[in-house]
Amino acid sequence: TTASSELSPRFRREATVAARVVHPGLCTVFEVGSDSRCAWIAMQFVEGRTLARHIQDATSAGEAGLDAERAIVWIEKAARALHAAHEAQIVHRDIKPANLMITPAGEVVVLDFGVAKELSDAPALTLTGDALGTPAYMSPEQIRGEEVDRRTDVWSLGVSLHEALTLRRPFEAPTRERLLRDILETEPVDVRRTHPDLGRDVAIVLATALAKEPERRYQTALDLAEDMRRVREHEPILARPATTLDRFRRWMKRNPALATSLGALLVVLIAALAITFALLTETRRTLSEVEQLSDQKLARDLLETEHGLWPALPSSIERLEDWKRRADPVAARRPTHVRAREAADRRLSELGAARPDRDEWLREQLDQLLILLDRLDETRARVADRLEFARTVERRSLVDAADAWRGARERVAADPRFAGFTLAPQIGLVPLGPDPQSGFEEFAHLASGTAPPRDAATRALKLDESTGVVLVLLPAARATIGAELPSAARPAGSPFVDANADEFEGPTVEVELDAFLISKYEMTQAQWLRHTGANPSAYREKSRFAPDVFPLLMPVEQFSWDDANRAMAELDLTLPTEAQWEYAARAGTSTPWFTGDDPLSLQGFANLADHYGRTHDGHPNWDYDDELDDGATVHAAVGSYRPNAFGLYDVLGNVAEWCRDPWEARSKCPPRRGDGLLECAEPSRVFRGGAFSVGPKAARVSARNGFPTHVTPFHIGLRPGRALR
Repeated sequence: TTASSELSPRFRREATVAARVVHPGLCTVFEVGSDSRCAWIAMQFVEGRTLARHIQDATSAGEAGLDAERAIVWIEKAARALHAAHEAQIVHRDIKPANLMITPAGEVVVLDFGVAKELSDAPALTLTGDALGTPAYMSPEQIRGEEVDRRTDVWSLGVSLHEALTLRRPFEAPTRERLLRDILETEPVDVRRTHPDLGRDVAIVLATALAKEPERRYQTALDLAEDMRRVREHEPILARPATTLDRFRRWMKRNPALATSLGALLVVLIAALAITFALLTETRRTLSEVEQLSDQKLARDLLETEHGLWPALPSSIERLEDWKRRADPVAARRPTHVRAREAADRRLSELGAARPDRDEWLREQLDQLLILLDRLDETRARVADRLEFARTVERRSLVDAADAWRGARERVAADPRFAGFTLAPQIGLVPLGPDPQSGFEEFAHLASGTAPPRDAATRALKLDESTGVVLVLLPAARATIGAELPSAARPAGSPFVDANADEFEGPTVEVELDAFLISKYEMTQAQWLRHTGANPSAYREKSRFAPDVFPLLMPVEQFSWDDANRAMAELDLTLPTEAQWEYAARAGTSTPWFTGDDPLSLQGFANLADHYGRTHDGHPNWDYDDELDDGATVHAAVGSYRPNAFGLYDVLGNVAEWCRDPWEARSKCPPRRGDGLLECAEPSRVFRGGAFSVGPKAARVSARNGFPTHVTPFHIGLRPGRALR
């Protein structure tokens, strides 16, 4: 401006006001001066783009709004900067997106204190006959020409935040006169009507910042900034939504004549409403009870049908989505039922000893409903995870691992043990390559955990608690199953002859087995816990044998056959048949133990009841063999001992393993071709393989025993299998 202009003193004064506050969020004024030609201000150069430019670019791109978290951070930073100016008794009076510069580093700098006001100003120094500021961002008190304070900047920040989140100002009109009238008289529309994803807390913050009465707004810019921080950090905000009574009082102030007329009509209506209110209250209460009982049944039905949503495969997506669509509305009504429970408590407390049976019954029903809804929330989270897995498993196992499948297929085709078998990619599995000793292909099962890496030097698998089931592909075979007592025709030392065999182990049979998959390890506590949400194991501490391993890498035990069978079906796995188990455990041998005829050959291969267990707190009733010493009292982490020739660990010892077959003599129930399953009706099921609580005799390859399907033995775990598709 020219030095002789009538605005020159004001120009100099306003620049001096802006220079009085030093804050990184306020554009710094370095010097003010004039010469014979003009007055000038030397200020900070701020690199960046204004919030208005960001809004314009988002609008041109067809977006619904700026990123909510980013917009909230920017306005929060502007609010903190303005608070510093307010503390110095300066009100900006023209806050708008065009005056908020966003630097490349994401910082916010407030520009243009051209119409700023010192709170100590006399009116003559700050008013020129018109309200100062940009109309769309002016507070009601600015429009009315009243004295303003820091709360007028809070209003303008609220308008700027609304525009950043929605790309629309809360008040828009074709003319200036209509715009100013709307700002004075019309309540802004709840932002959630057009942008429901913004959430309740954001809507309350905006409504509080845009309250028409200054006393109902945030009283400082810092209060606004802190509530925006709470929104970002998911903490409870301090602002509260206006009640219906608050909104009505404000409307009365804006429309006094109409309010008086309506007041008279209201008096007439109150009497009629009072009569119907009692009827409506009782009706509403009855409807509420019906809804509570209905949600109780819906929640039960949803929880009962959740088990039918397995396994997590693409074929399950529609059922998972349908379950979620039905469950979400029931879960969303939980706050209503919580309030009803609180109201029932208050009602019973007021009634004291004279409690009607109906009210007691209602509270009990609400208690049951809330317990069911808690379980439903947990189940919804699990179903959501399962749905995400089902949507991605085909890509993860077949598309992303296509090269690995191609390599596995070529190696299997070249392996004479598979006799021309063609391996097809299996959904849910990822090839890990061949075992370095056995040469058999191994696969990670994605639904039970992560794929383990191989050691670069030894090619051995490296396990941790996140590791899923590792399956080994075994070739088709004509397998001999069982053992017989020595005879003249078949003396001791003959193949499949065992002096300890009993009637349930014979006679030996030959079974045609198709190629199949069986786990390299017993199922771990981590894998069971990850799937079921519980760890039933009796022994959860670190093994003395391997004190540095993860405790949850110990095998899971103490669950029933029913539990095991259900869990395997849910994971798209199976329990192996006895024939599959024994073929895999023998690994091509025909002796009582896969290590030979002598039980001492088990040293280093099996975890059994031995000298170490007897001398280290083992149970006195366990069947100890003092000639063996495996270094563990109970089970050790899977893979702690040496594997058999097929690369399988712990088939003899550690824990016994449930099989799929009924507990019946083979003479009464011959095995079927393909998988060797004994097809007969019998309520008990077989377990195989010995355990930490028994000696070598019970750990022979052919030894078999059984339990009813509902019992939960402390020494029985499982080794998952899977049929090939």
